Amino acid sequence: MICILDLGLSNLGSLITALSKIKVQSSVVSNPKDLINAKAIILPGVGAFADGMNSLEKKGLIKPLIEKVNNGIPILGICLGMQLLADNSEEFGIKKGLGLIKGNVVKLPKVPNLPLPNIGWCDLFKNYNSKITTNISDGDSFYFVHSYHLICAKSSNQSSFINYGTHKITAVVQNKNIFGAQFHPEKSHDKG
Repeated sequence: MICILDLGLSNLGSLITALSKIKVQSSVVSNPKDLINAKAIILPGVGAFADGMNSLEKKGLIKPLIEKVNNGIPILGICLGMQLLADNSEEFGIKKGLGLIKGNVVKLPKVPNLPLPNIGWCDLFKNYNSKITTNISDGDSFYFVHSYHLICAKSSNQSSFINYGTHKITAVVQNKNIFGAQFHPEKSHDKG
């Protein structure tokens, strides 16, 4: 069973519908004991980094989540969920993350004639084929909504990127069984 963590910070309806469409069974969980039988975990989220980490902490999910991932259970962080995988974020002051992907979350650079936040369709380009980008081609478009981005400490963790002006912004991360997508796959049509 794929467990979708409910942080109270995302529209789970779109994600559940997308998983159902591809015939993947999932269960929305917000209690640590509900993670016991997880075969995979999805960590979605929208909003501020500190709110996401505070929600995980309040629900007692940080330690069991890290234990599951350290025991080889795959995790996919989506949007804010991907950022929460990092060591920390500078959003509204420094806040510690889950530390599953080495790196820091920082504000998108100011680029003339580009909006901040970055909202809309962006073309994705691969550094290498991650397990989650195997069926994606360079230039395929995905739906993004973000003002912050993850700078990976190890370039090998950045599987894919988007161009934001002259900056290469992390779009997909991978480290063994840990995956993240800055975009919203559930809102990115068939490619998502």
